[in-house]
Amino acid sequence: MKKEAFLYLCRDLAPFLEKQQTRFRETIPVSKRISIALWRLASGHDCRSLGQLFGVGRSTCCKITHHVSDALVSVFLKRFIATVSNERVQETKEAFRIMSGLPQCVGAVDGCHIPILAPREHHCDYFNRKHFHSIILQAVVDHKRRFQDIYIGWPRRVHDARVLANSSLYTKGQNGTLFPDDVQIIDEVEVPLYLVGDTAYPLLPWLLKQTAACCVLHNLCEMQEEEFEEDWRVEPDVDGHNINNPEGDEEDAEDVRDVLKGMLQRQRGL
Repeated sequence: MKKEAFLYLCRDLAPFLEKQQTRFRETIPVSKRISIALWRLASGHDCRSLGQLFGVGRSTCCKITHHVSDALVSVFLKRFIATVSNERVQETKEAFRIMSGLPQCVGAVDGCHIPILAPREHHCDYFNRKHFHSIILQAVVDHKRRFQDIYIGWPRRVHDARVLANSSLYTKGQNGTLFPDDVQIIDEVEVPLYLVGDTAYPLLPWLLKQTAACCVLHNLCEMQEEEFEEDWRVEPDVDGHNINNPEGDEEDAEDVRDVLKGMLQRQRGL
């Protein structure tokens, strides 16, 4: 982190982190509190070794990390993590069009593992197939890999489709409030703004699976006689985790997906 960014954090978080100094104990400066938290969040070092590094006790290090984390979320979450707004949508969709050839795409959604210590209760639910305990972070990113939406906390054994179905992202997408009203007509089909996701997610008008794009890339690689390594093969984990889509949603989404697939194939001469 550059000095300017660090000073920016110190300035905006100071009202939430400053402690009143007493004659019994000298307070820890805001800059040191933020340094401790940043080091822990970036490295994952335990509080004991980190406390020794900064000259504070183990419990103090843990409390400071939680306090600074709460302040970061309270002050900056809505400021820095927000779904594409009217002001940014044109920039974002144009950038994705240039990057991928896909019109109207304004983000990508996926889930990832966040390692945790095994909880005392129901710890098996958090044990993933990579053999560590974790929770799921569902995230939407834009063309600059900046987070636009996050949803955190489900046990790793829960499928990505179920996590999505319980998120505000899904609610907003289904009731039409996720993106601004922006439709492009392609081959007589109305193509709205949408996200792209992998095959774990349902096919929806505002969320397209990358199946079509993968088919195009497959043919392109075959034409270039690219080799396939057998250890790249991964079995999909999709059994029994389908979302019951409202009637008509999947049909509309298939129309959008098919017209985009046809457009990409024409662009690449496939």
